[in-house]
Amino acid sequence: MPMARKADSTLDSERCSKKNGHVKIWVTAFFLAVTFLVCPNFAFGSEVAVEGLQPWQAVVAERSLSAVTEKISGSLPDAAKEKIVSAVANKLFSGYKTDSIIFDQNRLTVKLVPAEDIPHWDVEVKIPQIQDPPLKWFNQDVINIHNEILKLIEQLPVSSLSWCDIGLKNEIIRKIGLVLPGWEPSFVIIAGNAKMSMQVSFTPKFPLVLAVDPKLDSSTLPALLVGDLRNDLLEKSAPFIGLPVVWMKKHSADMNMWTNRFLKNKTIVENTVAEPSASFSSAQISKLNVHVDSTMYSLQAWTAVYAGTNDRSAEVGLHLGRRITLSQNKTFELYGEGIFQLQAWDAEYRLGAKFSPLRGFWLGGEWSSKDNQWWAKMSTDVYPHKPYLWIRIRDDGKINTGVGWKINEFLALEVHYDARDNDFWSLRMVGNL
Repeated sequence: MPMARKADSTLDSERCSKKNGHVKIWVTAFFLAVTFLVCPNFAFGSEVAVEGLQPWQAVVAERSLSAVTEKISGSLPDAAKEKIVSAVANKLFSGYKTDSIIFDQNRLTVKLVPAEDIPHWDVEVKIPQIQDPPLKWFNQDVINIHNEILKLIEQLPVSSLSWCDIGLKNEIIRKIGLVLPGWEPSFVIIAGNAKMSMQVSFTPKFPLVLAVDPKLDSSTLPALLVGDLRNDLLEKSAPFIGLPVVWMKKHSADMNMWTNRFLKNKTIVENTVAEPSASFSSAQISKLNVHVDSTMYSLQAWTAVYAGTNDRSAEVGLHLGRRITLSQNKTFELYGEGIFQLQAWDAEYRLGAKFSPLRGFWLGGEWSSKDNQWWAKMSTDVYPHKPYLWIRIRDDGKINTGVGWKINEFLALEVHYDARDNDFWSLRMVGNL
């Protein structure tokens, strides 16, 4: 009946498989050891090198043999030393036997070879219960895990697990940690007829992603449409909850690519020819910041109220623009605006053109129906949680400007100045629609 054992357990049944001849050598070595243990000042303490094993095994074997050589009297003849080392090595390193022992000044070289048939080893990687898209990323990570683990165990005698199981576990954990940080592996060995199988399963380690907070901003799309895109992203964030923070950090680029592809398939983004640009920051409350701007159109609507002036009332504004991309980060826009005073029922219309030599910065001019004159204009794009500035200068030198802070996706607070008003200064609150 097949038996299952964990890779960090010992196989006690293998410890008593030595032949009677080996027992006699061990008894002889024991009495010799009693002799030199009472004279520790004469131990030769050789540097030990073990050949015939994988590097991770050799580290374990060399540590054990070094402890033995520190107790062997340097006055013993080489033949006696060899018998002691051979007996100890054959006893300690189940599954192997000594092929040669070489003393070279202060260096001891022991070569081990398998003492039993090597079974056929197989590795089964069990995928955790996660959904796409992280499932796809996990599968990509474990493609090489199978081969890496198989290389470690394919020439491993079964009984050697009684002494090198911890070393094997640590080496597998080290290799997995390079590919799957944040995932805790566990191992089970299934024994069959002339066949051994190692099953590797994974559980996420703390800290875990508890929530994904998407934040979208746009200088070309209405806030209501951008809000719909944010809600869509929020609904799709469930597969990322409960995943290791450090592993999600490794896959930040994959998260950005997935977000961009997801948004490009949304009708709003398709119809406005918008280009999303995502930036994911992994944490327990992960941030997903996305900038979505149309490459062809600009559509903005707002309401504004004023405080500190009697010259202005609440207003509603609409901006429509057609953009032309000249080169990367260089854009030209023709636009029209309508501004409607709700109290006086006055309307102002503007026609303008502006050029962006740098992303988020605009230079241009516009004609206003209110005073039938041209204004030179400089402005910056408005993004949440950031300051912004705009300034208009008329032919006669009159200035109209505003300096503000975008509080969130929908609201901005602005200090407003207009040289044409009786009350030059006012406080303006702008709500984006």
